[in-house]
Amino acid sequence: EKLKANQAAAASKMAAMSGSAGVAGDSSLSKEIMDLKEQLRTSAKDMNIVQASVMTAEKSLKVNEITIGELEGIPMEEERKMYRGIGKMFMMQSRDEIFDHLKGEMKDDEKKLEGLKHKKEYLEKRIKSQQQNIIELSTSG
Repeated sequence: EKLKANQAAAASKMAAMSGSAGVAGDSSLSKEIMDLKEQLRTSAKDMNIVQASVMTAEKSLKVNEITIGELEGIPMEEERKMYRGIGKMFMMQSRDEIFDHLKGEMKDDEKKLEGLKHKKEYLEKRIKSQQQNIIELSTSG
């Protein structure tokens, strides 16, 4: 939410700046500002993709945690048939195989989340830097 507010503020500043850059008549400065704006758009797009990926990984992690919790509630004394969904089919597996698979998926999701959080931090810094560069260039012109 904070990032969206910053992006909205930068967008309004950029809209105001685009008029003043054209008045100044300095084509190299306006070209540089336009390049920075394009980089900012690309970074914002990448940020949205990363945020969506984080949400997907968190959802998968939560689903696997709930599934493990439900499976642990099933009594172990009797051998029950258990099935794991694979695409459009279900494959019968032992309880241990299903637990191992779910725990493996959870580890993968946690690693993925860690990487995505680092990428998100990098993109936040990059967006802030690009916004600052645009502001500096527009005020210097």
